[in-house]
Amino acid sequence: MMENEDFSIKLIEVDPQFSFGEIKKVGDKTFCLIDHNNVMNMRFKKPMEDDETMIGIFKTSMDAKNVTFDKANNSFKIELRSTLIGVADPTTNNKWKFLNKDKENQLFNMIFDENIKTALGL
Repeated sequence: MMENEDFSIKLIEVDPQFSFGEIKKVGDKTFCLIDHNNVMNMRFKKPMEDDETMIGIFKTSMDAKNVTFDKANNSFKIELRSTLIGVADPTTNNKWKFLNKDKENQLFNMIFDENIKTALGL
C-alpha cells in the first residue's frame, strides 16, 4: 500500500464485519458512519530498538485494539476498528462516496462545516 525509505505498510485482507450507523440527513446531504475491521502490517527497514514504546504509540495514535511485534520480520501487526463516513449529495449525484475518518477529522473539517460535524457526533 505504501513504502518509503523507513518502512512499508501493507493492508491485510480480513472480514470487515461492517456495522452501519443511522442514516442522517443534514440539509441536502445524507450521511452514514460505517465501522469496519482493519488490519495492517507495518515493516521497518532498520532494526526496531524499542518495540514496546512503538506498540503504545500505535495503540494511542490509531486507537488500535491489538498491536503485536514480530521481531524476526521487524514488523508490527496493527488491528483496529476504522470508520468510513459515507455521504451522498448533489455533488456526488446522490451516490454514496466514502471518506476515511481520522482521529482529528482533518479532511472532514476541510470539506464539511461545524453543523454537520455536530449533527454526526464527530
